[in-house]
Amino acid sequence: MARVSVTESELGAALRSALAVHANPNDAFSAQEIANALACGIVKARGVIARLASQGRVVVVPRQVTTISGQRQQIPAYRILKGKR
Repeated sequence: MARVSVTESELGAALRSALAVHANPNDAFSAQEIANALACGIVKARGVIARLASQGRVVVVPRQVTTISGQRQQIPAYRILKGKR
């Protein structure tokens, strides 16, 4: 598998553009939704979330989802804050 090199600013720009369809700045996304938006795996998405969290740019909020069996479950969702430019 080929290794892809991406800078942090490019990754942030890709994440912002992929999630730009959500007009509400209070939207929070699951790790899987962030992975889908970045077209990467869940492990890499969690790494991105951790990096942004270390910069103070992520707020973790609970979100209710309905599982395939119909049960309501709380999962962590991540609200990404705009960084300094």
